[in-house]
Amino acid sequence: MNPKIILTDLDGPLADFEGEFLRRWRERYPDEFFIPFEERRSFFFNDEYPEHLRKQAADVLEEPGFFAALAPVTSGLEAVKSMVELGHKVVICTSDIYMNKSGLADKRAWVEKHLGVPLAKGMIFTRDKTLVRGDYLIDDKPEITGALQPAWKHVVFDQPFNRNTSHELRISMDWSNWEDVII
Repeated sequence: MNPKIILTDLDGPLADFEGEFLRRWRERYPDEFFIPFEERRSFFFNDEYPEHLRKQAADVLEEPGFFAALAPVTSGLEAVKSMVELGHKVVICTSDIYMNKSGLADKRAWVEKHLGVPLAKGMIFTRDKTLVRGDYLIDDKPEITGALQPAWKHVVFDQPFNRNTSHELRISMDWSNWEDVII
């Protein structure tokens, strides 16, 4: 097998961002409107929550420790470990929520805890993933744009909000087909 450079997003593919948001939302605002994960149709929360609740949604995402508390996507962790064992170079390539002041440190701590120090040290934090080189980028965001034409192939990590897009490469939510996609 020819080793590849595999970039993977953290929130969604490896860490349960949606689950933690909904858990905190329902804890803080038990009587408020919420969108079940299965019904999400947009990558961005603000596109789906009514205007009068957007500040509350942002407050949840900005809580210190939010990203450190994300539950792991077990099959994602297993897939990353398998990729490394097969000789691929795996790099966590993630962006931040700017207003969450502990977000970057929380994400690094999360990776160190669940995937180890070497992957935590090699993380790339960027708002523009097109600036990063690799063979593949696994990300749940349906369209990734930036300053450059990407050097990687976009592999969509399946989520309810990206199923209405057509992508040649798609990894299932349970990661069961990653070896068929990452060739």
